[in-house]
Amino acid sequence: MKLLFLSFLMMMAACQSSFAQADYNSILKKADLVTTAEVMEVYSSPGFWSGTAPALQKVKYKIVKTLKGNTDRTEIIVAHYVVKNSKTADISDPELSPVLFSKGNTLMLFLKRTPQGSDRSIDCQYLAWSENYGAIITTRKIEKAIRKTVRNQTH
Repeated sequence: MKLLFLSFLMMMAACQSSFAQADYNSILKKADLVTTAEVMEVYSSPGFWSGTAPALQKVKYKIVKTLKGNTDRTEIIVAHYVVKNSKTADISDPELSPVLFSKGNTLMLFLKRTPQGSDRSIDCQYLAWSENYGAIITTRKIEKAIRKTVRNQTH
Protein backbone atom coordinates (compact mmCIF):
# COMPACT_ATOMS: atom_id res chain seq x y z
CA MET A 1 0.00 0.00 0.00
CA LYS A 2 2.88 2.38 0.82
CA LEU A 3 4.40 1.68 -2.59
CA LEU A 4 1.11 2.46 -4.31
CA PHE A 5 0.78 5.73 -2.38
CA LEU A 6 4.39 6.74 -3.16
CA SER A 7 3.90 6.03 -6.86
CA PHE A 8 0.72 8.12 -6.78
CA LEU A 9 2.59 11.03 -5.16
CA MET A 10 5.28 10.82 -7.85
CA MET A 11 2.61 10.79 -10.58
CA MET A 12 0.88 13.82 -9.02
CA ALA A 13 4.18 15.72 -8.80
CA ALA A 14 4.70 15.10 -12.53
CA CYS A 15 1.12 16.18 -13.20
CA GLN A 16 1.64 19.40 -11.22
CA SER A 17 4.85 20.29 -13.02
CA SER A 18 3.35 19.65 -16.45
CA PHE A 19 0.28 21.69 -15.49
CA ALA A 20 2.48 24.52 -14.19
CA GLN A 21 4.02 24.72 -17.66
CA ALA A 22 0.65 24.58 -19.41
CA ASP A 23 -0.91 27.56 -21.14
CA TYR A 24 -3.13 29.07 -18.42
CA ASN A 25 -4.81 31.39 -20.93
CA SER A 26 -6.04 28.46 -23.01
CA ILE A 27 -7.15 26.46 -19.97
CA LEU A 28 -9.03 29.38 -18.44
CA LYS A 29 -10.77 30.36 -21.68
CA LYS A 30 -12.35 26.89 -21.83
CA ALA A 31 -13.61 26.97 -18.24
CA ASP A 32 -16.86 28.66 -17.15
CA LEU A 33 -16.02 28.12 -13.49
CA VAL A 34 -12.65 27.69 -11.78
CA THR A 35 -12.86 26.85 -8.12
CA THR A 36 -11.09 25.11 -5.31
CA ALA A 37 -13.42 22.60 -3.72
CA GLU A 38 -13.40 19.84 -1.14
CA VAL A 39 -14.45 16.33 -2.17
CA MET A 40 -17.57 15.41 -0.20
CA GLU A 41 -18.80 12.30 -2.01
CA VAL A 42 -17.74 10.20 -5.00
CA TYR A 43 -20.63 8.52 -6.78
CA SER A 44 -20.46 5.03 -8.25
CA SER A 45 -18.19 4.21 -11.15
CA PRO A 46 -19.69 3.87 -14.64
CA GLY A 47 -18.02 0.44 -14.85
CA PHE A 48 -16.41 1.10 -18.25
CA TRP A 49 -13.88 3.45 -19.83
CA SER A 50 -14.83 6.33 -22.12
CA GLY A 51 -14.62 5.30 -25.74
CA THR A 52 -17.57 4.81 -28.08
CA ALA A 53 -19.76 6.29 -25.35
CA PRO A 54 -18.61 8.74 -22.68
CA ALA A 55 -18.09 7.22 -19.24
CA LEU A 56 -18.91 9.77 -16.56
CA GLN A 57 -18.49 9.58 -12.82
CA LYS A 58 -19.98 12.22 -10.54
CA VAL A 59 -18.37 13.87 -7.55
CA LYS A 60 -20.04 16.14 -5.00
CA TYR A 61 -17.89 19.07 -3.81
CA LYS A 62 -18.07 21.82 -1.22
CA ILE A 63 -16.82 25.07 -2.79
CA VAL A 64 -13.90 26.62 -0.95
CA LYS A 65 -12.93 29.53 -3.29
CA THR A 66 -14.06 30.68 -6.71
CA LEU A 67 -11.28 31.99 -8.95
CA LYS A 68 -13.28 32.49 -12.17
CA GLY A 69 -16.99 32.61 -12.89
CA ASN A 70 -19.93 32.83 -10.55
CA THR A 71 -22.08 30.37 -8.70
CA ASP A 72 -24.54 30.92 -5.89
CA ARG A 73 -24.06 27.33 -4.75
CA THR A 74 -21.96 26.22 -1.81
CA GLU A 75 -22.01 22.61 -3.08
CA ILE A 76 -21.84 21.37 -6.66
CA ILE A 77 -22.02 18.03 -8.44
CA VAL A 78 -19.50 17.59 -11.23
CA ALA A 79 -19.34 14.90 -13.92
CA HIS A 80 -15.80 13.75 -14.72
CA TYR A 81 -14.85 11.74 -17.81
CA VAL A 82 -13.34 8.36 -16.92
CA VAL A 83 -10.62 7.85 -19.53
CA LYS A 84 -8.08 5.03 -19.38
CA ASN A 85 -4.51 6.27 -18.74
CA SER A 86 -5.68 9.81 -17.92
CA LYS A 87 -4.27 11.72 -14.95
CA THR A 88 -7.58 11.58 -13.03
CA ALA A 89 -8.44 7.91 -13.57
CA ASP A 90 -7.55 4.88 -11.50
CA ILE A 91 -4.56 2.93 -12.77
CA SER A 92 -6.45 -0.32 -13.41
CA ASP A 93 -10.21 0.02 -12.83
CA PRO A 94 -12.61 2.16 -14.89
CA GLU A 95 -13.18 4.78 -12.21
CA LEU A 96 -11.77 8.05 -10.95
CA SER A 97 -8.59 7.75 -8.90
CA PRO A 98 -9.66 6.88 -5.35
CA VAL A 99 -6.52 8.60 -4.06
CA LEU A 100 -7.04 11.90 -5.92
CA PHE A 101 -10.80 11.92 -5.32
CA SER A 102 -10.61 10.93 -1.67
CA LYS A 103 -13.19 12.46 0.66
CA GLY A 104 -11.73 15.61 2.23
CA ASN A 105 -9.18 16.33 -0.54
CA THR A 106 -9.20 19.89 -1.85
CA LEU A 107 -8.89 20.09 -5.63
CA MET A 108 -8.80 22.90 -8.17
CA LEU A 109 -11.59 22.36 -10.70
CA PHE A 110 -11.85 23.67 -14.26
CA LEU A 111 -15.51 23.31 -15.23
CA LYS A 112 -18.00 23.84 -18.02
CA ARG A 113 -21.66 24.44 -17.23
CA THR A 114 -23.90 21.69 -18.54
CA PRO A 115 -26.77 23.11 -20.59
CA GLN A 116 -30.13 22.11 -19.11
CA GLY A 117 -31.65 19.17 -20.96
CA SER A 118 -28.81 18.91 -23.50
CA ASP A 119 -27.64 15.45 -22.48
CA ARG A 120 -29.51 13.23 -20.06
CA SER A 121 -26.35 11.22 -19.32
CA ILE A 122 -24.87 14.33 -17.68
CA ASP A 123 -27.32 14.77 -14.83
CA CYS A 124 -25.46 17.46 -12.89
CA GLN A 125 -24.58 21.15 -12.94
CA TYR A 126 -20.99 21.02 -14.22
CA LEU A 127 -18.66 18.94 -16.37
CA ALA A 128 -14.88 18.83 -15.89
CA TRP A 129 -13.58 20.04 -19.24
CA SER A 130 -10.56 17.75 -19.34
CA GLU A 131 -9.91 14.21 -18.19
CA ASN A 132 -6.35 15.29 -17.37
CA TYR A 133 -6.65 18.84 -16.03
CA GLY A 134 -10.32 19.16 -15.06
CA ALA A 135 -9.35 18.41 -11.44
CA ILE A 136 -5.88 18.83 -9.96
CA ILE A 137 -4.41 19.01 -6.49
CA THR A 138 -4.34 22.64 -5.38
CA THR A 139 -1.00 24.33 -4.78
CA ARG A 140 -0.32 27.97 -3.87
CA LYS A 141 1.88 28.35 -6.95
CA ILE A 142 -0.85 27.21 -9.32
CA GLU A 143 -3.55 29.22 -7.52
CA LYS A 144 -1.40 32.37 -7.71
CA ALA A 145 -0.77 31.84 -11.44
CA ILE A 146 -4.50 31.24 -12.09
CA ARG A 147 -5.48 34.41 -10.16
CA LYS A 148 -2.94 36.46 -12.14
CA THR A 149 -4.13 35.07 -15.47
CA VAL A 150 -7.81 35.66 -14.62
CA ARG A 151 -6.98 39.24 -13.61
CA ASN A 152 -5.11 39.82 -16.89
CA GLN A 153 -7.99 38.37 -18.95
CA THR A 154 -10.50 40.74 -17.38
CA HIS A 155 -8.43 43.87 -18.09
